[in-house]
Amino acid sequence: MPCIQKKERAERQKYIEENRRDIDPFDGVTDPVEIILLHHVRRSPEPLVKYLPFKGELEEVYKTLSEFDEARLIDFSIKKAEKGELEYIENICLELTAFREPNFSKLHKYMLREKIYYPSMLFRNASKEVGKELILRLGLEPDNINLLLLSLAWIENDDVLKEFASWKIKLPDWSTQLYIHPSDYSKEAGWITSANEEKQTLYFDKCLPILSNKPNESVKNIGSLTESDSRCEWCGQRLTNLLEIDISNNVFDFLGFKGSKVKLATCEVCSCYSNGLFIDFDTSGNVAWSRYNKKPEYLPDDSDERERLPKKCLEVSSSFRSPYYAANEFLPTTFSQIGGMPAWIQDFVYPDCPECTGTMKFIAQISNDEIEKYREGMYYVHICSSCMIASTSYQQT
Repeated sequence: MPCIQKKERAERQKYIEENRRDIDPFDGVTDPVEIILLHHVRRSPEPLVKYLPFKGELEEVYKTLSEFDEARLIDFSIKKAEKGELEYIENICLELTAFREPNFSKLHKYMLREKIYYPSMLFRNASKEVGKELILRLGLEPDNINLLLLSLAWIENDDVLKEFASWKIKLPDWSTQLYIHPSDYSKEAGWITSANEEKQTLYFDKCLPILSNKPNESVKNIGSLTESDSRCEWCGQRLTNLLEIDISNNVFDFLGFKGSKVKLATCEVCSCYSNGLFIDFDTSGNVAWSRYNKKPEYLPDDSDERERLPKKCLEVSSSFRSPYYAANEFLPTTFSQIGGMPAWIQDFVYPDCPECTGTMKFIAQISNDEIEKYREGMYYVHICSSCMIASTSYQQT
Protein backbone atom coordinates (compact mmCIF):
# COMPACT_ATOMS: atom_id res chain seq x y z
CA MET A 1 0.00 0.00 0.00
CA PRO A 2 2.71 2.62 0.76
CA CYS A 3 4.16 2.09 -2.72
CA ILE A 4 0.73 2.40 -4.33
CA GLN A 5 -0.08 5.55 -2.33
CA LYS A 6 3.28 7.09 -3.25
CA LYS A 7 2.60 6.42 -6.93
CA GLU A 8 -0.90 7.93 -6.63
CA ARG A 9 0.49 11.06 -4.95
CA ALA A 10 3.09 11.45 -7.70
CA GLU A 11 0.43 11.07 -10.40
CA ARG A 12 -1.81 13.54 -8.62
CA GLN A 13 1.01 16.08 -8.32
CA LYS A 14 1.91 15.66 -11.97
CA TYR A 15 -1.72 16.19 -12.96
CA ILE A 16 -1.92 19.37 -10.85
CA GLU A 17 1.30 20.79 -12.31
CA GLU A 18 0.16 20.08 -15.88
CA ASN A 19 -3.33 21.48 -15.42
CA ARG A 20 -2.86 24.32 -12.94
CA ARG A 21 -3.82 27.70 -14.33
CA ASP A 22 -2.90 31.19 -13.20
CA ILE A 23 -5.64 33.71 -12.45
CA ASP A 24 -4.91 37.41 -12.02
CA PRO A 25 -7.83 38.78 -9.95
CA PHE A 26 -6.49 42.31 -10.49
CA ASP A 27 -6.56 42.13 -14.30
CA GLY A 28 -8.48 45.12 -15.63
CA VAL A 29 -9.32 46.48 -12.15
CA THR A 30 -8.61 50.22 -11.85
CA ASP A 31 -10.70 51.22 -8.82
CA PRO A 32 -8.20 51.56 -5.92
CA VAL A 33 -10.83 50.45 -3.41
CA GLU A 34 -11.47 47.26 -5.36
CA ILE A 35 -7.73 46.60 -5.63
CA ILE A 36 -7.34 46.89 -1.85
CA LEU A 37 -10.36 44.67 -1.19
CA LEU A 38 -9.15 42.05 -3.67
CA HIS A 39 -5.76 42.05 -1.95
CA HIS A 40 -7.41 41.18 1.35
CA VAL A 41 -10.07 38.74 0.14
CA ARG A 42 -9.94 35.32 1.76
CA ARG A 43 -9.75 32.49 -0.78
CA SER A 44 -10.09 28.77 -0.20
CA PRO A 45 -7.12 26.76 -1.48
CA GLU A 46 -7.67 25.37 -4.98
CA PRO A 47 -5.04 22.89 -6.20
CA LEU A 48 -5.68 23.67 -9.87
CA VAL A 49 -5.76 27.47 -9.47
CA LYS A 50 -2.93 29.83 -8.60
CA TYR A 51 -4.09 33.37 -7.80
CA LEU A 52 -1.47 35.90 -8.78
CA PRO A 53 -0.58 38.65 -6.26
CA PHE A 54 -0.98 42.36 -6.98
CA LYS A 55 1.92 43.42 -9.19
CA GLY A 56 2.25 46.95 -7.84
CA GLU A 57 2.92 48.40 -4.39
CA LEU A 58 -0.21 48.45 -2.23
CA GLU A 59 1.02 51.50 -0.32
CA GLU A 60 1.05 53.42 -3.62
CA VAL A 61 -2.59 52.47 -4.21
CA TYR A 62 -3.53 54.04 -0.87
CA LYS A 63 -2.04 57.34 -2.03
CA THR A 64 -4.63 57.56 -4.82
CA LEU A 65 -7.67 57.23 -2.53
CA SER A 66 -10.18 60.06 -2.19
CA GLU A 67 -12.02 60.85 1.06
CA PHE A 68 -15.03 59.03 -0.40
CA ASP A 69 -12.83 55.99 -1.09
CA GLU A 70 -11.60 56.06 2.51
CA ALA A 71 -15.20 56.10 3.75
CA ARG A 72 -16.02 53.11 1.52
CA LEU A 73 -13.17 51.09 2.99
CA ILE A 74 -14.09 52.03 6.56
CA ASP A 75 -17.75 51.15 6.01
CA PHE A 76 -16.79 47.84 4.42
CA SER A 77 -14.48 46.98 7.35
CA ILE A 78 -17.18 47.78 9.92
CA LYS A 79 -19.77 45.67 8.08
CA LYS A 80 -17.35 42.75 8.00
CA ALA A 81 -16.58 43.20 11.70
CA GLU A 82 -20.30 43.08 12.47
CA LYS A 83 -20.25 39.61 10.93
CA GLY A 84 -17.34 38.58 13.12
CA GLU A 85 -14.60 39.19 10.54
CA LEU A 86 -12.41 41.59 12.50
CA GLU A 87 -9.39 41.02 10.27
CA TYR A 88 -10.62 43.67 7.82
CA ILE A 89 -10.40 46.33 10.52
CA GLU A 90 -7.06 44.91 11.64
CA ASN A 91 -5.67 45.01 8.10
CA ILE A 92 -7.38 47.61 5.91
CA CYS A 93 -7.93 50.24 8.59
CA LEU A 94 -4.41 49.73 9.91
CA GLU A 95 -3.08 50.40 6.41
CA LEU A 96 -5.25 53.50 6.13
CA THR A 97 -3.83 55.06 9.28
CA ALA A 98 -0.25 54.11 8.35
CA PHE A 99 -0.34 55.44 4.80
CA ARG A 100 -2.85 58.30 5.15
CA GLU A 101 -4.59 60.64 7.62
CA PRO A 102 -8.10 59.13 7.57
CA ASN A 103 -11.24 60.31 9.35
CA PHE A 104 -11.86 57.45 11.76
CA SER A 105 -14.67 59.05 13.79
CA LYS A 106 -17.19 56.45 12.60
CA LEU A 107 -14.73 53.62 13.17
CA HIS A 108 -13.89 54.83 16.68
CA LYS A 109 -17.57 55.02 17.56
CA TYR A 110 -18.03 51.41 16.47
CA MET A 111 -14.87 50.17 18.22
CA LEU A 112 -15.81 51.84 21.51
CA ARG A 113 -19.31 50.39 21.34
CA GLU A 114 -17.94 46.89 20.74
CA LYS A 115 -14.94 47.32 23.09
CA ILE A 116 -12.44 46.74 20.31
CA TYR A 117 -9.04 48.24 21.15
CA TYR A 118 -6.78 46.44 18.68
CA PRO A 119 -4.73 47.38 16.72
CA SER A 120 -3.95 50.26 19.06
CA MET A 121 -2.50 52.33 16.20
CA LEU A 122 -6.07 52.81 14.89
CA PHE A 123 -6.55 55.38 17.66
CA ARG A 124 -3.82 57.63 16.27
CA ASN A 125 -5.06 61.24 16.41
CA ALA A 126 -8.44 60.22 17.84
CA SER A 127 -10.64 63.01 19.24
CA LYS A 128 -10.44 64.36 22.79
CA GLU A 129 -13.80 62.73 23.48
CA VAL A 130 -12.45 59.31 22.52
CA GLY A 131 -9.40 59.89 24.71
CA LYS A 132 -11.54 60.83 27.72
CA GLU A 133 -13.68 57.74 27.20
CA LEU A 134 -10.65 55.44 27.13
CA ILE A 135 -9.25 57.06 30.27
CA LEU A 136 -12.60 56.52 32.01
CA ARG A 137 -12.64 52.87 31.02
CA LEU A 138 -9.26 52.21 32.67
CA GLY A 139 -11.03 51.95 36.00
CA LEU A 140 -14.02 50.06 34.61
CA GLU A 141 -12.55 47.34 32.42
CA PRO A 142 -9.80 45.51 34.34
CA ASP A 143 -9.42 42.88 31.62
CA ASN A 144 -8.70 45.52 28.97
CA ILE A 145 -6.25 47.79 30.81
CA ASN A 146 -3.29 46.73 28.69
CA LEU A 147 -5.08 47.40 25.39
CA LEU A 148 -6.62 50.64 26.69
CA LEU A 149 -3.20 52.02 27.64
CA LEU A 150 -1.72 51.09 24.26
CA SER A 151 -4.62 52.79 22.48
CA LEU A 152 -4.34 55.90 24.65
CA ALA A 153 -0.67 56.19 23.78
CA TRP A 154 -1.57 56.78 20.13
CA ILE A 155 -4.01 59.60 20.92
CA GLU A 156 -1.23 61.69 22.39
CA ASN A 157 -3.26 64.87 23.11
CA ASP A 158 -2.94 67.19 26.13
CA ASP A 159 -5.42 65.20 28.22
CA VAL A 160 -3.52 61.98 27.60
CA LEU A 161 -0.15 63.59 28.30
CA LYS A 162 -1.49 64.97 31.58
CA GLU A 163 -2.80 61.54 32.57
CA PHE A 164 0.45 59.72 31.75
CA ALA A 165 2.45 62.38 33.61
CA SER A 166 0.23 62.05 36.69
CA TRP A 167 1.03 58.33 36.93
CA LYS A 168 4.70 59.22 37.43
CA ILE A 169 3.69 61.03 40.61
CA LYS A 170 1.03 58.65 41.87
CA LEU A 171 0.29 55.16 40.63
CA PRO A 172 -3.41 54.43 39.97
CA ASP A 173 -5.03 51.53 41.81
CA TRP A 174 -5.41 49.45 38.64
CA SER A 175 -1.64 49.57 37.95
CA THR A 176 -1.09 46.54 40.24
CA GLN A 177 -2.28 44.39 37.33
CA LEU A 178 0.53 45.56 35.05
CA TYR A 179 4.04 44.22 34.52
CA ILE A 180 5.51 47.61 33.59
CA HIS A 181 4.90 51.16 34.80
CA PRO A 182 1.70 52.59 33.21
CA SER A 183 3.54 55.67 31.95
CA ASP A 184 5.86 53.43 29.90
CA TYR A 185 2.98 52.47 27.61
CA SER A 186 3.47 55.78 25.79
CA LYS A 187 6.54 54.21 24.18
CA GLU A 188 4.15 52.15 22.07
CA ALA A 189 3.52 55.36 20.11
CA GLY A 190 7.10 56.59 20.38
CA TRP A 191 7.03 59.21 23.13
CA ILE A 192 7.51 59.71 26.87
CA THR A 193 6.54 62.45 29.26
CA SER A 194 8.06 63.81 32.44
CA ALA A 195 6.16 64.44 35.66
CA ASN A 196 5.73 68.10 34.62
CA GLU A 197 4.10 67.00 31.35
CA GLU A 198 7.05 67.74 29.08
CA LYS A 199 6.85 65.43 26.07
CA GLN A 200 9.86 63.82 24.38
CA THR A 201 9.43 62.15 20.99
CA LEU A 202 11.52 59.01 20.61
CA TYR A 203 11.72 58.94 16.81
CA PHE A 204 12.40 61.31 13.91
CA ASP A 205 9.26 62.56 12.18
CA LYS A 206 10.96 62.29 8.80
CA CYS A 207 11.68 58.94 7.22
CA LEU A 208 13.80 57.71 4.32
CA PRO A 209 13.21 54.11 3.19
CA ILE A 210 16.19 51.85 2.59
CA LEU A 211 15.65 49.61 -0.42
CA SER A 212 17.44 46.60 -1.84
CA ASN A 213 16.41 47.13 -5.46
CA LYS A 214 18.57 50.25 -5.95
CA PRO A 215 15.95 52.89 -6.81
CA ASN A 216 16.62 55.39 -9.58
CA GLU A 217 16.59 58.29 -7.15
CA SER A 218 18.77 57.33 -4.23
CA VAL A 219 20.98 59.29 -1.88
CA LYS A 220 24.55 59.15 -3.17
CA ASN A 221 27.64 58.29 -1.14
CA ILE A 222 25.68 56.36 1.51
CA GLY A 223 27.27 53.10 2.60
CA SER A 224 25.33 50.08 3.81
CA LEU A 225 26.54 46.88 5.47
CA THR A 226 30.25 47.64 5.24
CA GLU A 227 33.05 46.17 7.32
CA SER A 228 34.33 48.29 10.19
CA ASP A 229 37.93 48.66 11.30
CA SER A 230 36.83 48.10 14.91
CA ARG A 231 36.23 44.67 16.41
CA CYS A 232 33.73 43.14 18.80
CA GLU A 233 35.43 42.63 22.16
CA TRP A 234 33.25 39.59 22.88
CA CYS A 235 33.70 37.44 19.77
CA GLY A 236 36.67 39.17 18.13
CA GLN A 237 34.94 39.58 14.76
CA ARG A 238 34.99 42.86 12.88
CA LEU A 239 31.99 45.09 13.49
CA THR A 240 29.56 45.77 10.66
CA ASN A 241 28.54 49.30 9.74
CA LEU A 242 24.82 48.84 9.17
CA LEU A 243 24.82 52.33 7.66
CA GLU A 244 27.36 55.02 6.81
CA ILE A 245 25.39 58.28 6.68
CA ASP A 246 26.86 61.27 4.83
CA ILE A 247 25.54 63.94 7.18
CA SER A 248 26.99 66.71 4.99
CA ASN A 249 24.14 65.88 2.60
CA ASN A 250 21.23 68.25 3.29
CA VAL A 251 18.74 65.39 3.03
CA PHE A 252 19.92 64.27 6.50
CA ASP A 253 19.56 67.66 8.20
CA PHE A 254 16.59 66.27 10.13
CA LEU A 255 18.97 64.08 12.14
CA GLY A 256 20.51 67.21 13.69
CA PHE A 257 24.18 66.26 13.22
CA LYS A 258 26.99 68.60 12.17
CA GLY A 259 30.01 67.03 10.52
CA SER A 260 30.88 64.69 7.65
CA LYS A 261 29.79 61.12 8.41
CA VAL A 262 28.04 59.00 11.02
CA LYS A 263 28.50 55.24 11.10
CA LEU A 264 25.96 53.01 12.85
CA ALA A 265 27.97 49.91 13.72
CA THR A 266 27.20 46.64 15.48
CA CYS A 267 28.33 43.06 15.87
CA GLU A 268 26.00 41.05 13.65
CA VAL A 269 26.08 38.07 16.01
CA CYS A 270 26.55 39.36 19.55
CA SER A 271 23.93 42.11 19.22
CA CYS A 272 21.34 39.35 18.75
CA TYR A 273 22.10 38.00 22.23
CA SER A 274 22.41 41.22 24.22
CA ASN A 275 19.77 43.64 25.46
CA GLY A 276 21.62 46.40 23.63
CA LEU A 277 25.11 46.61 22.23
CA PHE A 278 26.63 50.08 22.72
CA ILE A 279 29.03 51.73 20.27
CA ASP A 280 30.68 55.15 20.67
CA PHE A 281 30.57 57.25 17.51
CA ASP A 282 31.40 60.74 16.27
CA THR A 283 30.49 62.87 13.26
CA SER A 284 33.75 62.13 11.44
CA GLY A 285 32.91 58.48 10.78
CA ASN A 286 34.74 56.92 13.73
CA VAL A 287 33.29 54.14 15.88
CA ALA A 288 34.61 52.37 18.96
CA TRP A 289 33.51 49.66 21.36
CA SER A 290 31.77 51.25 24.35
CA ARG A 291 33.06 50.77 27.88
CA TYR A 292 29.44 50.42 28.96
CA ASN A 293 28.88 47.07 27.23
CA LYS A 294 28.04 44.24 29.61
CA LYS A 295 28.67 40.76 28.31
CA PRO A 296 25.48 38.65 28.39
CA GLU A 297 25.43 35.29 30.16
CA TYR A 298 25.24 33.44 26.86
CA LEU A 299 27.02 34.07 23.57
CA PRO A 300 27.48 31.49 20.80
CA ASP A 301 30.96 30.00 20.46
CA ASP A 302 30.77 29.73 16.66
CA SER A 303 30.62 33.44 15.78
CA ASP A 304 33.48 33.11 13.30
CA GLU A 305 31.57 30.37 11.43
CA ARG A 306 28.28 32.24 11.16
CA GLU A 307 27.19 33.43 7.73
CA ARG A 308 27.64 37.19 7.40
CA LEU A 309 25.23 39.68 5.94
CA PRO A 310 25.89 40.44 2.28
CA LYS A 311 27.76 43.71 1.97
CA LYS A 312 26.77 46.93 0.17
CA CYS A 313 23.38 45.62 -0.96
CA LEU A 314 21.12 48.49 0.14
CA GLU A 315 20.32 51.95 -1.21
CA VAL A 316 18.78 54.86 0.72
CA SER A 317 15.91 56.49 -1.14
CA SER A 318 15.93 60.27 -1.49
CA SER A 319 12.12 60.39 -1.28
CA PHE A 320 10.66 60.89 2.20
CA ARG A 321 7.68 58.88 3.34
CA SER A 322 5.36 59.11 6.33
CA PRO A 323 7.01 58.17 9.65
CA TYR A 324 4.17 55.66 10.21
CA TYR A 325 4.70 53.64 7.01
CA ALA A 326 6.54 50.88 8.85
CA ALA A 327 5.15 51.35 12.36
CA ASN A 328 3.58 47.88 12.43
CA GLU A 329 5.21 44.62 11.35
CA PHE A 330 2.08 43.50 9.44
CA LEU A 331 1.92 46.44 7.04
CA PRO A 332 2.46 45.73 3.31
CA THR A 333 5.56 47.86 2.91
CA THR A 334 9.34 47.79 3.24
CA PHE A 335 10.75 48.12 6.74
CA SER A 336 14.41 49.10 6.43
CA GLN A 337 14.60 52.85 6.98
CA ILE A 338 16.36 55.86 8.48
CA GLY A 339 14.05 57.86 10.75
CA GLY A 340 10.34 57.22 11.21
CA MET A 341 8.83 54.85 13.76
CA PRO A 342 10.17 51.35 14.43
CA ALA A 343 8.20 48.19 13.64
CA TRP A 344 8.59 46.10 16.77
CA ILE A 345 8.48 42.36 16.13
CA GLN A 346 8.26 41.75 19.86
CA ASP A 347 7.69 44.42 22.54
CA PHE A 348 8.85 48.03 22.23
CA VAL A 349 12.34 48.55 23.64
CA TYR A 350 13.82 52.05 23.83
CA PRO A 351 17.16 51.66 25.66
CA ASP A 352 18.44 54.11 28.25
CA CYS A 353 21.73 55.83 27.52
CA PRO A 354 24.33 54.20 29.81
CA GLU A 355 26.01 57.57 30.37
CA CYS A 356 23.24 60.14 30.96
CA THR A 357 20.41 57.60 31.62
CA GLY A 358 18.10 59.42 29.20
CA THR A 359 15.88 57.43 26.85
CA MET A 360 17.65 56.93 23.52
CA LYS A 361 16.04 57.92 20.22
CA PHE A 362 15.28 55.50 17.40
CA ILE A 363 17.24 56.34 14.24
CA ALA A 364 17.17 53.31 11.92
CA GLN A 365 16.14 49.72 11.37
CA ILE A 366 17.36 47.06 8.94
CA SER A 367 15.11 44.14 8.02
CA ASN A 368 17.00 40.94 7.28
CA ASP A 369 14.48 39.57 4.80
CA GLU A 370 14.93 42.68 2.67
CA ILE A 371 18.64 42.02 2.50
CA GLU A 372 18.45 38.38 1.46
CA LYS A 373 15.67 35.88 0.84
CA TYR A 374 14.78 33.51 3.70
CA ARG A 375 16.49 35.64 6.34
CA GLU A 376 14.41 36.99 9.21
CA GLY A 377 14.62 39.45 12.07
CA MET A 378 15.25 43.17 12.44
CA TYR A 379 18.18 45.23 13.66
CA TYR A 380 17.18 48.41 15.54
CA VAL A 381 19.54 51.33 16.17
CA HIS A 382 18.99 54.02 18.81
CA ILE A 383 21.22 56.97 19.61
CA CYS A 384 21.93 59.50 22.32
CA SER A 385 23.06 62.59 20.41
CA SER A 386 24.28 64.26 23.60
CA CYS A 387 26.61 61.44 24.65
CA MET A 388 27.33 60.20 21.07
CA ILE A 389 26.47 56.62 21.92
CA ALA A 390 24.52 54.24 19.67
CA SER A 391 22.71 51.10 20.79
CA THR A 392 21.86 48.16 18.52
CA SER A 393 19.30 45.52 19.37
CA TYR A 394 17.70 42.68 17.44
CA GLN A 395 14.28 41.03 17.38
CA GLN A 396 12.75 38.16 15.46
CA THR A 397 9.66 35.96 15.72
